[in-house]
Amino acid sequence: MPAKHFDPGRSGNPFDNDDGTPFDGGEAQMERVQARRIIRERREAAEEALYAIPAWEPFPVDALPRFVCEYVRAAAAAIDCDPAFIAHPALAVLSAAIGNSYRVQIKRNWIEPCTGWFVLISPSGAGKTPGQDAALRPVHNLEREARDRHKSRLSEYEAELETYKGQKRGEKGEKPRRPTMTRSLSA
Repeated sequence: MPAKHFDPGRSGNPFDNDDGTPFDGGEAQMERVQARRIIRERREAAEEALYAIPAWEPFPVDALPRFVCEYVRAAAAAIDCDPAFIAHPALAVLSAAIGNSYRVQIKRNWIEPCTGWFVLISPSGAGKTPGQDAALRPVHNLEREARDRHKSRLSEYEAELETYKGQKRGEKGEKPRRPTMTRSLSA
């Protein structure tokens, strides 16, 4: 005999049988009603736990490496924002800098790269963008320095290339190689 299920669309009384006849008080029916009640209570408790928002706790800035901790504290004080708004993007930058150069052995046959995935969720105007900009400032400075070095190397290359093109075939040495720019960021 298939199990009977309560259908709230058919009957407003959970004590009615599935065919709409009134509950007769039998032991099996009582057990089914109690089981449905327990399932409903557990489902409601699970949904409540699933959608519950945990209490806010401050970011553990002291757990960061000393130089990062000092930078995060100074930048947060300078732009008047929560240190987490700088620490999270800073951890993402550090994670990207490590890349695949190091791996963590979790178990004997389980090795993972040191890659972190970070999401910062906060209301508009809370200071996420200034915090991210502060965390990325050192990387942007490295990019600017690399771009300036590349510009000077490129002008040297163009001068060497002109000299190379002006030489006769027998006097030509090795063709100059075009310099490549070192990148710290990728899109």
